[in-house]
This record gives sequence, structure tokens and C-alpha cells, in this order.
Amino acid sequence: MSKASSSLHVHQDNSVAERRLRPIYGNKIIKKIDWLDSGNNKKALQECEKVLKKTPNLHCAKALKALTLHRMGKENESKTMLDALTKEQPTDDATLQAMTLCYREMQELEKICKLYETAVKLDPTNEELHTHLFMSYVRISDFKSQQQSAMTLYKYKPKNPYYCWAVMSIILQATRGEGAKDPIKRKLLLSLCERMFDKLIVENKIDAEQEVQLYIMILELLEKYEEILVVLDGPLGSKLQCSNIPQNRLNIDAWDIWKEYVNSVFELMYSEKKLNNHENHDGGDSDMETVDDTPEKAHEFICRIVENGSDNGNN
Repeated sequence: MSKASSSLHVHQDNSVAERRLRPIYGNKIIKKIDWLDSGNNKKALQECEKVLKKTPNLHCAKALKALTLHRMGKENESKTMLDALTKEQPTDDATLQAMTLCYREMQELEKICKLYETAVKLDPTNEELHTHLFMSYVRISDFKSQQQSAMTLYKYKPKNPYYCWAVMSIILQATRGEGAKDPIKRKLLLSLCERMFDKLIVENKIDAEQEVQLYIMILELLEKYEEILVVLDGPLGSKLQCSNIPQNRLNIDAWDIWKEYVNSVFELMYSEKKLNNHENHDGGDSDMETVDDTPEKAHEFICRIVENGSDNGNN
């Protein structure tokens, strides 16, 4: 048999298998598991058995059968089947998703990591497998493994989001992991994040608002407030949505701007240099001559903006 005919034969076998499984999982495996979603586990099991009788080595059918057995309360049978299937080292997305769903329902999240670790070793350039591996570490809050996984993914597919996954994983190490109780370690980790982002800036690779926000988060954690102002006033600041609002209009739905306004009110309230409006002007009642340094003034200002919003074109 030629390679072409052999390939066609395999394709036909897969198509037949997919048609047999369709009553169980629909057109896309896991995204729509018809019999399982409807709670008809008995029917789902029957369909799995039919498929396995004709194609006994079909990994996806085995995974769906294990999931069905689990939902029927047959834990031992389900685990036995999953353990045997794991030894066969499946790499196809459908099988891995079915096994993942099963392990999630069993609350055995660490086993999902092992599944994808094996799959990635067998198919090291598969982007989708790497993303699933990263997410499996996220489920168990393994921040260091997240970092390593994201950087490996970035090596094969140099995309900014993957780089940011690695940076965020280091931030989590600093704030919720080993750096949470060690100030020195925390600073070292956050400084590493800053250097990693500086590299993107130097290479002019930052092009999304979320990336700028992540950089500002790092600077805020490092308490580098002056640097934040430099970012906001520079080219990177123009990538933030709030900076695109015309200067002569205040969008009543721009929550980030409202937060800045409220923070400024608090700063004025508690500052030792709080302005005394009665001393700074001759008793004038003009709103333009006062400073919003009390909750009452802030409330009045916000109400006025909301009431006049429709007149300003801000509905």
C-alpha cells in the first residue's frame, strides 16, 4: 500500500470513528457532549461501548467512557480506565480534554498537569498543548511552573501574551508565593519583572493596552510612582483607553478616570496642606473657585456631571 493510500485509509478510519462518537459528544468533542449533557449516562455508555467494540484502541472513546463511568458513580472503573489510558500517552486534543474534564470533576488537578507534561514532551512544538499545560499549572497555583511553561511557549511561539504570562507568573511568586513573606525575595522578583518589560520597551514590542497596564502594575508594586507618571505621559500612555478621551469631555462611564478623581478627593481630605476655601477667596460662591476636598463637594460634582451628561453628548 502506498503512503498516499495509507494516509487516505487512516483519514477514513478517523472520519468513521468521529461519526460513531458524534451522538456522544456532538460535532466538537467536549464542547458538546450530547448524551452526557442531557444526563443520559446509560445511553452515553452504550454508545461508547459500540464505538470501542469496532475501534477498541480509540483513545477518545476510552476517555469518554471513563468520564461516563465517573458520572455514573463507578469511580474505581473510571480510575482504572484513566490510569490505563494515561500509560498510552495520548496527545490528541479531544482525548486530553475529556480526561481533563474527568480529573477536574474528581478534584485530581495535579494529574492534568502530568497529562500535558507528557503530551508536550511527545509534541514539543504544539502551541495548543503548551497553553493547556500552562493553564493546568494555573489551576493548582504552581506559579514557578507557570513561569517556566510560559517562557518555553514563548520560545516556540514568540508572542507578547505568552511573555506576559511569564511576567504575571513571577508577580504571583512575589505577591502570593515565596516572596509574600520575604521582602528581599519579593523585590528581586518584581525587579526581574521590570527588567523583562524594559526589554520589550527597548525592542519597541509593546502594542496592547493590557501590556501597558501590566507594566504599570509592576511599577506600582515597586512603589515607583514617578516612573508611572512618566509612562502615562509618554508614548505608552497613549495606548491606554482613558488617554484617548477628549480633554474637554468627561465620559460618565470612564471608571478609571472616576477612580483617579475619587483618589484625589481623598488626598485633599487627608493632606496636611488641605485648602481652606473660606480663607483662599472672598466668600465667593462660584463652584469654579472651590476645591473638591470633602465628600459633600465630590457628591455634588458627580451628581452635576451625571445630570448634565446627556447635554455633553455622554449618555
